[in-house]
Amino acid sequence: MDEIFPNYNRVFLIMDSDHVGSRFRDEIARRIGYEKCLKAVYPVDCKDINDVLVKHGKPKALEVVRNCKPYPISGKYNVSDIYSDVIRLYNDGYAPSVSTGWDMVNRLYTVRQKEFTIVTGIPSHGKSAFIDHLMVNIAVEKNWKFGIYSPENYPFERHIAKLCEIYTGKPFDRRYQGFMSEQEAESAIKWCNKHFVFIMPEDEEEHTLDRILELGKASIFNDGIKGLLIDPWNEIDHQLGGDPETIYISKSLSKIRRFCRKKDVHTWIIAHPTKLQKDRKTGKYPVPTPYDIAGSAHFRNKADNCVCIWRDFEEMVTKFYSQKIRFKEIGRVGNTSLKFDIKNNRFYE
Repeated sequence: MDEIFPNYNRVFLIMDSDHVGSRFRDEIARRIGYEKCLKAVYPVDCKDINDVLVKHGKPKALEVVRNCKPYPISGKYNVSDIYSDVIRLYNDGYAPSVSTGWDMVNRLYTVRQKEFTIVTGIPSHGKSAFIDHLMVNIAVEKNWKFGIYSPENYPFERHIAKLCEIYTGKPFDRRYQGFMSEQEAESAIKWCNKHFVFIMPEDEEEHTLDRILELGKASIFNDGIKGLLIDPWNEIDHQLGGDPETIYISKSLSKIRRFCRKKDVHTWIIAHPTKLQKDRKTGKYPVPTPYDIAGSAHFRNKADNCVCIWRDFEEMVTKFYSQKIRFKEIGRVGNTSLKFDIKNNRFYE
């Protein structure tokens, strides 16, 4: 951004004000940075600056440019600043969420930009695999792009192979019957290139949250990602700076929440629970909750949504638990069952 606009503190967005134009304008502002952008406000009978020039003349067009309004920033908001947003909310309803790709899961949880979700579960129960499938579903249905920070799935080629399996529904591994052809593999890899960006600080760099979010911002600007995955939380180089762990976690999650809201993305954070004890009668682990995540109850308190993936290895079923939903239009608390196919890393209802 600084390389493109090195000497400019303000960028005037004199663009169409219809539905498509407004969305495009807001996307440009998101990538440049809302704090630098001002948007034109036209007379009611005009949708763009050319209409103003034709219908009202050059003086009115110049007045529109001079009176461009900044995007609300700096933590101060008058009702008048957001009046049009409130009216639009009344007329259009709440911002829509997108489907997970599973009807039963959608009844409990859907995905919306400007929010973040904590994903927990016992190791090897399928947390990462589920979110991978979720991202593929959204990429297929809504053409989203995603940034992925996932040391657990390193090297990149193995992770890409998993995503290809989910996309095609066929094994990448040639040892499995029905594996994808070379042509199918090449096509799937090209599709992944359009929808996924991998984030990994260089070896000499520390994997701090600030650095990961910095790379996330670059991916928003350069690639237009709308989703960010951090998998897992405990792989980050946490720099407490003298704070107790619970205070550090609170500050970090607040930073992620601000990142999501300002940059209009959804972020998933995969966080492991503390070591749980098996039930003596059933021999099974209990379903962990966000309060079981190592470090702090703030994982539950700060998140917009909390979900858990829990697998019953005897019944060969994976349970999806929606454990916290901040906004009722997004979903509700509850659970549903899925079947996991290890050959193609897909979940089925």
